[in-house]
This record gives sequence, C-alpha cells and structure tokens, in this order.
Amino acid sequence: MSKKSEYHIRLENENNNFISSLKHETNSSINIIINTIISNYMRQHTHTNSIASIYNKNNTKEVKEIRLKLSIDEYEFLKRSADMNGHNSVTKEAKFRLLNTLHNEKFYTAKETQLFIELRTEINILGRNINQLLRYIQSKNILRIDTQNISKTMNTIYKKIDDLAKELEEIILRTNGRI
Repeated sequence: MSKKSEYHIRLENENNNFISSLKHETNSSINIIINTIISNYMRQHTHTNSIASIYNKNNTKEVKEIRLKLSIDEYEFLKRSADMNGHNSVTKEAKFRLLNTLHNEKFYTAKETQLFIELRTEINILGRNINQLLRYIQSKNILRIDTQNISKTMNTIYKKIDDLAKELEEIILRTNGRI
C-alpha cells in the first residue's frame, strides 16, 4: 500500500458545495472523491501541458479549507506537474487540477498565459503595421488601389484582429483571475 500524504487546500463555496453534493450522492469521503478525480485525470492525460491555472489570490470569494491524503505516487505526479506548469507548490497544482475539473471553462497555466500575452502584443503590432503601411501607400500614391475594396478588406482584417485580441484578453483575464 502506498504511503499517504496530507495537504490542505481551500475551495470556494461553490466548489465545496459541489464536492459536498458528490459526497452525499456517492456516500464517499471528500478524500476519496478528490483522489478519484486526480486518479482519473492521471489515467486520461499522459501530459500536463493543457492544464490551466485557475486560482486568484485577489479573489474576494469566501473559501473553505479541506484536507486530503495522497499516495506517494499521486504526490510525485502532482509535484512533476507543478514543475512543468510553473506552479510553485503541489497544493497549487492540486487545486488547479481540481478546479479545472469542476469548471466548464478552459483555464491555462502561467506559461500558456504568458504566451497568450505575447501573442496579443504581436497581433496588436501587426494591426498597427498594416495601418501604417496603408497610410504610407495612400500618402505617396505609390500604387493605384481601389480604395473602396481595400477599405472593405482592411475593415474585415481589423475586425478579425480586434476579435482575436479580445478573445485573448478574456482568456488572460480569466486565467489571471484564478491564479
């Protein structure tokens, strides 16, 4: 039998209510429920790059602390995952995995969020460069262009850039809101 470890995690009331309802429905302990969630996740995912960070230190929601025991194997798995995902503790990784399982939204690791921030910056730079290029072309009359057609095309491009930038911003805010 594997040696067990004890950890403390805090759950938001909504998540605690969910775990409590599972406890009553299944007549199982909270430890068994959380260990089952982690074990199922370990079996289904051979890599952890898609795991998202979801805890917000500035979150003002009321939280509930729970304790759970893990086998050494489960602890080591979470420790490796925490290192890969940029979390500085096993507790943070366990909470990250648990809450990601409980929520329908996809959350991202700190490393993935940083990539989204860089992508958003590059998209904004691209939009500014396109705008500068068009202004230069129009001011110098370098090319004969159908201004109506180019205007329509540029508006479409700007709209897509704005939509993508907004979507990235939402992902970044949602993820940073949970760290």
